[in-house]
Amino acid sequence: MKEMFIIFMCLLMSSANSFASGNSAIQLSHGCSPFESYDEFIDKIGKRNPLIPNFLFKRKFSEDSYINTVEKLKCNIIKYNVDGIEVQGVLIMPKVKPGTKLPVIVYNRGGNGTFGALVFPSILENLTPLALDGFLVIASQYRGHMRTEPEKYGIDEFGGKDVNDVHVLIDLVKKHPNADINNIFMYGVSRGGMMSYMVARERTDIKAMAVHAGNTNLILDLENRPEMEAVYEALIPNYQSEKFTELKKRSVMYWVEKLPKDMPILLHHGDEDDRVHVSNTRQFAEKLVELNHPHKVTLFEGEKHVFSDKSEAYREILNWFRTNSNKT
Repeated sequence: MKEMFIIFMCLLMSSANSFASGNSAIQLSHGCSPFESYDEFIDKIGKRNPLIPNFLFKRKFSEDSYINTVEKLKCNIIKYNVDGIEVQGVLIMPKVKPGTKLPVIVYNRGGNGTFGALVFPSILENLTPLALDGFLVIASQYRGHMRTEPEKYGIDEFGGKDVNDVHVLIDLVKKHPNADINNIFMYGVSRGGMMSYMVARERTDIKAMAVHAGNTNLILDLENRPEMEAVYEALIPNYQSEKFTELKKRSVMYWVEKLPKDMPILLHHGDEDDRVHVSNTRQFAEKLVELNHPHKVTLFEGEKHVFSDKSEAYREILNWFRTNSNKT
């Protein structure tokens, strides 16, 4: 009897630390916060950025936000297998009773490598507001984000094989006991917008999408920001020989009609964006109008790529997902 109890407890602990789909699984590696307290958090990020006064960090990362993340939310760094390599990510959700179903947001981050990676401050700023509103939020760091041991962690191809990292994540999160599989949404930021479009064109299970300052035309991006050529050249396979072919593969403007026609899209962009020109969103919106694709565009006056205040944007995003959710 004692042996049976031990076996049962081992199985229970195993299921609590991972959830599976076929031969693959998402493993909950460790908690998101490496800090013991809010004061330690502010102190350490202040020491890493000595030229920025601590009061500015406190304004950006409030104590309430920190406490809510630690006390009301369950946040884990995760790892999962894709194409034989290990990919890392983040899972953050409300602390709820077993069996409670939560709508899902698949968050696709911007940047590449460690630039734009989801570390605790960015989790606090970008994912916490979504989870506090009652969503299960899951995000991939994309393969090779640490740029070490490529045979183990893979290589970021900026919209190449790394797109599969998001596909697999969606398939796996459907096995999470708290995931409402009838309400899966996608939110992409910058490069993550590009990733979101590339993923969505191959799926029918995304209820609605929101994109912040998303890349829709990488060829246009090169005209507005020539320095991105070095990034594309370093990350995109066959770039030298197949430049325009590879850029078009990653540019939704060349295949808008392949997006699911019943998937509403919310577009946000700052009209003074200094990284992804606002013309990406304006021209994409014109194409959506032409195709009669359900969408909404909100341009934020005076805002750059990173908004000075995200509260209004997040209110609209959360309302967009709630409005387009499956109520049955």
